[in-house]
Amino acid sequence: MARVNLPKTCGTCHTGPFVSFQKSHHYKLLTDGDDRGPTCSTCHGEVAAQLLSPVGLANQCSQCHGPDRPVARPGRASEAMLMMTEVREVRHRLTEAQDMIRRVKDRAARTRFEEQWKQAEVPIIEAANAGHEFVFDNLKERLDRARQRTDALLDALISGGR
Repeated sequence: MARVNLPKTCGTCHTGPFVSFQKSHHYKLLTDGDDRGPTCSTCHGEVAAQLLSPVGLANQCSQCHGPDRPVARPGRASEAMLMMTEVREVRHRLTEAQDMIRRVKDRAARTRFEEQWKQAEVPIIEAANAGHEFVFDNLKERLDRARQRTDALLDALISGGR
């Protein structure tokens, strides 16, 4: 498969990330035939077999954006690493909340908590999609919203929904 076709192929199932990636400068590089343009496999391996660790992502970014590199952008790699770490943290907290929700015996309360969980999940999905656009301001805004909703959910679960 040609490198340039990989995002479209992956995008048949991963629509949100693909739509966001198409807005990125990286996608333009790729479609213009520039070998520096990353593809899905740059960060995700073959068939999403892996997701780079935050440090692995920073190392990947540094190949083009590190000091003395072709498109040096000081701090870009560490910013990407921090954002990915924070996304993982909020996802982990959402998983903890989901485990707590499963243990709620009152059906009505559990339904309310499940709805709150869905509302907290939406901005974390949006944050992940924004990460594929490589516009970290958008990612941070959505991540902050996801964190607020997740914290409110966990507080409600801990207090018993009072």
